[in-house]
Amino acid sequence: MKRSFLTVFACLSLVLILSSCGQILEPVIKEVSSFKLKGNGGSGLNFEVGVQVFNPNKMKISMVSYDLDIFVNGVNLGRANSKEKQSLKGQEQKEIMVNVSTSLMKLLTGGLGMLANSSGNRDLQVRVKGDIQGSAMGVKKKFSLDEELPVTLNL
Repeated sequence: MKRSFLTVFACLSLVLILSSCGQILEPVIKEVSSFKLKGNGGSGLNFEVGVQVFNPNKMKISMVSYDLDIFVNGVNLGRANSKEKQSLKGQEQKEIMVNVSTSLMKLLTGGLGMLANSSGNRDLQVRVKGDIQGSAMGVKKKFSLDEELPVTLNL
């Protein structure tokens, strides 16, 4: 009798733990907080986009990898990908720096048009689109992301 009670208790505990792991909420992008030029990398240009990310979960989550396209005012400026693990504590908002690489040709054709279209306006629309691989409590989950947010260019 005692053994069957322990078995039932262990099974119920396992079901509760596994069902709570399935309820991992997606991180929320609050704002694009910065847009900085980092330098040139031979045949292209590297820049950094600071993104404020909020973890709505009560537990710590980790971003294991990401593969993102970055658009500025509708122009695809480049791709960002990383396999560097970054963690967010539960209920924490934190700036994540996303490194973006673009080719010189893409920058000349798209970037100059983007600057011409802004006509002196320092407000840009930055769109981040792609996939983020995350994990929490040993459970991995893939999130699709497609967010467009304003950012003011500080020159």
